[in-house]
Amino acid sequence: MAAGSYVAGSTPMGGGTVGFPVLVLLFDQSGAIGRDFAFAIQSIGMVSASIYILTRPADTSTRDKYRDNQNKSTVGGSAGECNPALDGNPALDGKPTLESNSALDWGFIRPALVGSLISTPLGVSFLAPQLPDLSVKLIFAVIWASFGLMHLVKIREFVSYSGQSSRWLVHRGRIGFAVGLLGGLISSITGVGIDMLLYATMVLMFRSDLKISTPSSVIVMAFTSVVGIASTLALSWISPGQFSIASEVFQCWIAAAPVVALGAPVGAWAVQRLPRVPTLVLISILCLIQFLWTLLEEQVSPAGSLTAIASVLLMNFAFHALYRLGRPSLTDVETKLKSA
Repeated sequence: MAAGSYVAGSTPMGGGTVGFPVLVLLFDQSGAIGRDFAFAIQSIGMVSASIYILTRPADTSTRDKYRDNQNKSTVGGSAGECNPALDGNPALDGKPTLESNSALDWGFIRPALVGSLISTPLGVSFLAPQLPDLSVKLIFAVIWASFGLMHLVKIREFVSYSGQSSRWLVHRGRIGFAVGLLGGLISSITGVGIDMLLYATMVLMFRSDLKISTPSSVIVMAFTSVVGIASTLALSWISPGQFSIASEVFQCWIAAAPVVALGAPVGAWAVQRLPRVPTLVLISILCLIQFLWTLLEEQVSPAGSLTAIASVLLMNFAFHALYRLGRPSLTDVETKLKSA
């Protein structure tokens, strides 16, 4: 979990992204144990990283880009290209997008937290227990393979973003809430997922700077992990026969907790100072490897393998749809050129 905690703090992927496949594929544990361990370990590591993010000195360069972009509307290139600037939006009443000294989009984070608070306990209670173990493992594999593929295709563009596009900011509360609801359900199955969904929405629809989208995803995943493990513990106390937590979860948690408590903040610190591309490319490749490993280790049938591959392609189609939604329309371009 030393590597997993670094990943949790420095990327939009929770420590469970490493912990889940290690427990499930390497140590042949059930998907439920992988999910519970992901929640438990992230409630230490990602909360520790969140505390560091919330208390670290202000990233004045990112904050100043927001303020500068609020005062000027610019659209670069053609309508099909990304506009990295934050074009001033009257719906925001001229207020800076960043609230506080940290590079966090609280206008997106807060409704996502509310959505997660609603859906995560419901998913843990009613959805996760109904799924076969193989389904849990394949859902995890498909989600992260899709995420890895998206990153390998778009990583150079993602790291070039600066500020945030304002095209959908007026709707970001509703979008954030929807992301929280869906992400909470995904996380209730695998222990991770809401961080990926929030990050993908921010970079694809809102063209968010990675200095904003990555720490924002860490905050939301930390909160969801606490809600998830608290819900699991409460259910195991109310109905131990149906919702018992395996002893292996506690044993692994005791061994890894001291490591992740330090490793995740180190990752959050390092991501501000080291190049992002090598880390993200490496993690994306590992996401694709774990997908193939899952298919082979679980001896998935040819039909099941084709379904899993089709699911990866379908998720990337959804990511592409979000990306197209984030493009400035011709009307946006013409309006801003007239006002320039």
